[in-house]
Amino acid sequence: MSNPEQPTEGPDPTQPSGTQPPATPPGQPQYGQPPYGQPPHGGPQGEPPYPPQGHPGQPQYGQPPQGQPPYGQPQYGQPQYGQPQYGQPSYGQPQAPQFGAALSGPMNPTQERFLASASHWGALIAGIFTSGSLAWLVPLAVLMLKGKESPVVRRQAVESLNFQISMLIYGAIVLVLALVTLGVGLLLFLPLAVWWLVAVVLAAVKVNNGEDHRYAAIFRFVT
Repeated sequence: MSNPEQPTEGPDPTQPSGTQPPATPPGQPQYGQPPYGQPPHGGPQGEPPYPPQGHPGQPQYGQPPQGQPPYGQPQYGQPQYGQPQYGQPSYGQPQAPQFGAALSGPMNPTQERFLASASHWGALIAGIFTSGSLAWLVPLAVLMLKGKESPVVRRQAVESLNFQISMLIYGAIVLVLALVTLGVGLLLFLPLAVWWLVAVVLAAVKVNNGEDHRYAAIFRFVT
């Protein structure tokens, strides 16, 4: 009976032949990695590493978008804080009057006398061409357009307007009398027309000279 197999001395046949590389000591970089303190692979020492990845054209976190100035600086075309904007006057400079504002201020005496007398002689001209029926339009226009700018103009325009309205009422009364008297009352139109003509001319002259005028024997509907 043979003896059991005895282990033979020598190399283990289960391991590959050849020498095994020694294990990497701790603290040393592995194969393909740069030593500690050296820049990564891809450029010589002193050059920056590869730029961070991301979509082209997008700014990194904390950086302003492309084409805009850094934070805290005004953009192109915008005024800085404390500077007046374009078209606005700076502090201390006189501003130009707005559109539609009065440039001359209060009405001067010459213009005031002219407009006050125009409410009388203007009514005279309109009455001649319209037989007195539309003479009231002129003082009404002066009252509405210039009455608020001068108390003198308003007072004379109101006076002339009341006189012309009163003349229309007197003319209507004469017309009724003419119908009742079979035309005899038409004779009253002549003195009424003379009164109207003299009173308006006298008022226009007095007001043009700077005097105040009030008509007599009229109805004062407008105050």
